[in-house]
Amino acid sequence: MQTKHIKIAIIAALFGTLIFVIVAFMQFQKAAKEDSLSAQMRQQIGDIQKRIDASRDQKLLKEATAPATVSEESTFIADLKALAKETGTTIVKWDTITIAPTPAAAPAPTPAPAPGANTPPDLMAGVTPLGGTIQIQGDYRDVLRFTDHLLSAPRLYNLTLVSITRDQNLPITRLGMTITRYVEAAATPSVQEGPKA
Repeated sequence: MQTKHIKIAIIAALFGTLIFVIVAFMQFQKAAKEDSLSAQMRQQIGDIQKRIDASRDQKLLKEATAPATVSEESTFIADLKALAKETGTTIVKWDTITIAPTPAAAPAPTPAPAPGANTPPDLMAGVTPLGGTIQIQGDYRDVLRFTDHLLSAPRLYNLTLVSITRDQNLPITRLGMTITRYVEAAATPSVQEGPKA
């Protein structure tokens, strides 16, 4: 009987050891898989960070102004139409508006600069703001893509008075906003209206 108990004890010990080895092997595989996933996630996070840094650098290199030419506005509107087509949106209305120059505040009296001292340049000298109001419509995601493309464009645009509305019965989103762009030298925009639907 003792030999039977010894055999059972040996079999139980071997079975317990086998279970321990299997569990340890599974834990090792799980840890290796988690390490692999962790490395992949670190790589993806690094790639995203690189894209964010590149985007930030790109945004710092925006063209603040465009040359003031007779065709500047028509080229700008053609670019908007191409963007609308690319994003699946429709330009419902475009109106050119006059942007009044911001009146300079009365400067506080300052002492005369020392002889030979440099005065800071007026960064807005020779720059004229041109504006327009635009209304576009389309699927919500397409309207957001239109705005995202406009914000990530190489040229500097100032978007103000942004409004988004959505019809309850239709999956149509409407976006209205004022777009201000800047040109070098004084220019009078041509009076031109975009498409009206």
